[in-house]
Amino acid sequence: MLQSFKDLIDKPMRAGDRKASFRDAFFRIDEGILRYAALDIGGWLSIDNIIVSMDLIEPSAAGDGEWVVKLDEDALAGAPRWERREEREEVDLQGWPPVIVGPFGSTISPLLLYQQLRELRGTGAGNDDGEESPVQSMERAGKWLGLTAFDAVGELGKVEDFIFETDTNAIHAVILDRDAPGTDLGRELPIHHFRHMADQETHLVLDLRGTPAPDVEAEPDRKL
Repeated sequence: MLQSFKDLIDKPMRAGDRKASFRDAFFRIDEGILRYAALDIGGWLSIDNIIVSMDLIEPSAAGDGEWVVKLDEDALAGAPRWERREEREEVDLQGWPPVIVGPFGSTISPLLLYQQLRELRGTGAGNDDGEESPVQSMERAGKWLGLTAFDAVGELGKVEDFIFETDTNAIHAVILDRDAPGTDLGRELPIHHFRHMADQETHLVLDLRGTPAPDVEAEPDRKL
């Protein structure tokens, strides 16, 4: 079954007795297979992003309900944590007063509120044991969305979505926006035409003369 990656973002999932939501996925361009997913298993006022194998996530049998994450509570607790860079709040505290007096005489400490907010959102979460994240060297699918794709001739359009096979997690195509200039391949571009992301993470580079996609089978991942 083909699945839109964009439609999967923030989709509710069930991990044991916990509710979870899909945040992102990771892949290597030369493979073209979504290998890992980032899921938020935090509560109402917290963020707890974990990394799990895509092989451990199953679509809803009903087609439109909660997806299932095949991990028990111990596995969820021991899964690698992931912190999105944009979720880190870089705030200059030097100009803040230590205490603000409210309209009814109550006092507020901006620094204390900021620290409490960070703790609630889990922005300090990470791997305490210093282990390298399994996705550190991979492409993050969510970061591709909205980036402009270029080949040797010029601009092709912005990345709008990924379409992938739920059985194998293989990326079927990268979808460009409807305003993209016409190409021989139309709006759907096979992943093997993509070469890399620019150093400044401003755009993607393609080679439309690329060789046909290799016959890659989805290897079983280490189960987390």
